[in-house]
Parts: sequence; structure tokens; C-alpha cells
Amino acid sequence: MMQYLKCMVLTCLTSYPFVAVFIHERLPSDYVACVDGAECVFIRYFGTHDLPATTLANVQLSAGNLTNPSIRLFHWLPLYVSVQNGRGLQAAAPDVSFFSSVPLLYAYLPAVFGSLMAKEEILPNNQNATKAYCEDPASRAAIEDHLKASASRNVSLACIAWWTLLKILHDWALLSEASEKITLRLGIASWVCQSVGCVSAFIWAAGASQVFISTSTERQAAGLACYYQLPTLNALVTVVPAGLLLYTTQSKLTSLMLAVFHGDYLYAVTYDVPFRVVRATAPTHPTGSLLTVGLHGDAGLPDAPPPQLSAKEKVELHRLLRTGRSCWVFAQHTLIATLTSGPLFRKLMSVAVKQDWSLHLLGAAKLATFFAALAPLGLCLRFSYSFSFWRHAIANGALCEILRDLSPLSDLFWYLLLWMCSIYSTIRVVPEFWHHGGDVFERSWMWSFQGVAAFVFLVLLLDFLGRAVRLLGGFHDTEWQLSAAAIQSVINTHPEWQLHRVAPRTGYDAVLSGDELTSSDEADEPKWIVCPA
Repeated sequence: MMQYLKCMVLTCLTSYPFVAVFIHERLPSDYVACVDGAECVFIRYFGTHDLPATTLANVQLSAGNLTNPSIRLFHWLPLYVSVQNGRGLQAAAPDVSFFSSVPLLYAYLPAVFGSLMAKEEILPNNQNATKAYCEDPASRAAIEDHLKASASRNVSLACIAWWTLLKILHDWALLSEASEKITLRLGIASWVCQSVGCVSAFIWAAGASQVFISTSTERQAAGLACYYQLPTLNALVTVVPAGLLLYTTQSKLTSLMLAVFHGDYLYAVTYDVPFRVVRATAPTHPTGSLLTVGLHGDAGLPDAPPPQLSAKEKVELHRLLRTGRSCWVFAQHTLIATLTSGPLFRKLMSVAVKQDWSLHLLGAAKLATFFAALAPLGLCLRFSYSFSFWRHAIANGALCEILRDLSPLSDLFWYLLLWMCSIYSTIRVVPEFWHHGGDVFERSWMWSFQGVAAFVFLVLLLDFLGRAVRLLGGFHDTEWQLSAAAIQSVINTHPEWQLHRVAPRTGYDAVLSGDELTSSDEADEPKWIVCPA
């Protein structure tokens, strides 16, 4: 009983910090008024009950100043808007050039949905809102907190609750010696909730970089709407759970694939293992997970029981995870990258260019933003692997076979699309960490495009880290066979893994042994198995 209680308590403790960020109550004094010298810059793809989307039509209805002459070419695209209490609105569109073409493609999908759903409404009028009026306690008490009432917050909380519950049920089922067919499906279900919660957490965090409104119908007609924003630290805190969920969701997918191949594991417990065992098992990746192809133990110790799943069950679960991964990658590029990465990075840059280098929290945020700005250059280094991979395949006449592993092909696709745009924007963005002058509002689109490139590089990197495990699935999946070049790539990356060719088994012996054969037609072909070195 104590084991079940321990797993439940540990799981709830790991989920509580995520919940705490979402349920945090903001006081009226927590907001900063948008005044001269602290103007607010924001973008909204979708409108809410208190503030419509920042489309060109809505900006024009609000008598906003259009700073870019080519802005009318982007009637389908929500615009960045700058607002100060007591003054009118300014809106800016991106400059049309080759280097901004790819990020604009990323912005196209949510803009289409946003334009279909957006209503033509006037943004709240603040022409007569003075600083004293907006600082009045009555005005602050009327601030609409869209973060508290947003659908993304409710979805995130629901997903975290189901994620926690399914992890507890998974560990309890595993402790009760339930079949791994059941526990692994519970684990996959918990991962699905985790991934959906990650996407909604990013959308919620992007809302923290927007503005908050204090108004009513009567006051808005009199031009007395007040705009506010969250302080820098409060806005940055909302990004933390989203970033942690992104990393843990990606790493959990890799662990689930290994669990399908080699056996399920408890989610709530971390085991302390002697480092000599870790180094013997994975000498090239001693800091990675021990959910690997095998575990080196001391001589004379009994072997662990073999995995419970049959070859057919492994294949079914592996295909399910492959489908989940495809949906996860699609959501990363179409929802997180397009809706949130640009506005969030623009918010970070607006803080970083004004902040001095220091060891304080904001100084650390500036340093992190600096490395994020350099990240798109990593696309060049990432492409070097794919280029050598393809060159080796062509030299060995395996061009058709290499199509079975689409990772290098996808890397080539993203590289050709993004590398020129990201290098150009990086050269423009990086010097701004030392030059504090210039108009922050006019650089919003450039920073936003840099954020898209940085996020795409990040997700490509995280996906690449689990590539060897995905290739390992080719040894189990009878419909996805690996090419010789892909096999050699796995061995070069993980020399502790060895491939052994085994003689085919036929008939009753093959059935009893649980070999990786799913039909009698495959019995005549030799098989490859993966063993620890």
C-alpha cells in the first residue's frame, strides 16, 4: 500500500508547479499601465470578449496609424500594434522581401483561421485616458484578466489533471503486475494529454505578452479605455511551464518507444544506479536514460525476465507512437511556431535590448535570449549531418533505400527553407544586444521572425536527439525496414549497440521462441537483432 501511495504523492508533486502557474491570482497592482516610455506592443490572431483581433480592418476602424506603406498587402495577417494610454494606435506589417518569405508562410495558417473567425470590431478607444485616470484604483479593479478566463488555460489545467491521473493509474497498474499491453497504452494516453497541454500552455503564455483592458461600454465611448501589461518577470514566468512541458513531452516520447521495445517502467520513481553500470551500458551517452537496448550487470547475477510483449504487439504500439509523433510534429510547426514563438521571442527581445549584462535574473534572461538568437545558425551545423548522410547514400547507390529514413530528407527541406532567412535575421538581431537605441516597435516583426526560426531549430534538435531510437524501431516494425546506410548510422552513433544476423526460424519453434516474425512468409528471410556490446 505504501508503494502505491508513494507513487501517487510523487506524481502529484511533480505536477503541482505547473498547476500553480495557471491558477495564480493576479492583483490589480500587478499590472503596468501603458504610458509614454512604456508603450505596449502586442499582436492578436484571435479576438476575445474584451479585445478583438489586430487585423487590418479592425485597426482601420480604430483610426490606427499604419506605419508601413505596404501594409495593405497583408489584409489577411494580424498586425503588431503599439498603444499608449491617451494616444492613438500604431500598426506595422512586415517588410516584403525574400528573407521574410518563409516566416510569413508560418504565419499564413493561423492567419487564415483568424481571418475567418475574426469580427470587424473597433479596438477600445483610449484617446482621453490620462495617466492619473488609469492609475485610479477603480480603473485597475476593472481590468479584464483574459489569462484567467481563457480557453487555453482551462485546456491546460484539464490536460495536466488527466496527465497526472493517467500516470498514477499507469504506475499502480505496473505495481499490480498488470499486462504491459495495458500499462503502455495508459502511458501513451498520458503522453497525449501532456502534448495537448504543452500546446495550450504555449498559447496561454503568448497571451501574457499581450495587453489587458480596463473599460466598459460607457467609458469606451468616451475614450476612457486603459491598456495595461504584465511586468517583465511575471510575463517570463508564464513561459517556464510551457518550455518544461515541451522538453519533457519530447523526451517522454523517446522513453515510450524504448519502453515498447524493452519493457515498461515506473514514471514516479527515479532509480540511483552506479555510474560504472551506466558507463558500461552506454559509453557514448553516459548522461542519457538507461532505458536502452540492454543493461550490463555484474557476472553471475541472474538475467531480468524478457519483455512481455509479442512481436505483433510491439509493432502495433510502435505504429501508434509513430502516428502520435507525426501529430506532435505537425502541432509544433503549425500551432506553437506560428501562434506563440514569434510574439514570445519579441517580448524577450524587447527586454533584452534594454537590459544591461549582469548576473541578476533579467541579465540571465538576456543571456538566454542571446543564445536563442544565435540558435538558427545551428541549422547549418544540423544540415552538415544530413548532407554527409545523403552523400554516403548516393555513393553507395542506396538513394531509393534511404527514403525509408525520412529524417535527413525533412532536415534538408527545413534547411533549404530557413537557413538564408535565419542567417540574415541573426546578423541583424545579434548586434542589437549591445546597441540600445532605435525604435522597438519597428523591429517587432524582425524579432518575431527570428523567434520562429529559433523555435524551429529547437524542435528539430530535440527531434534529432531521439532519432537513433526511432531507427531502432525499424528492427521491430515489419513494414518499416531500415536501409544499410541507416543501420550504419545507428552503429556509428551508438557503438555500444551491435547487430547480429540470426538464422531464420520456421514452424513451431519460431512460435514458441517469440521471435520477431509476424507471418510465415517472413520465416525464410534472415533477421537482424540488436544486442548490447
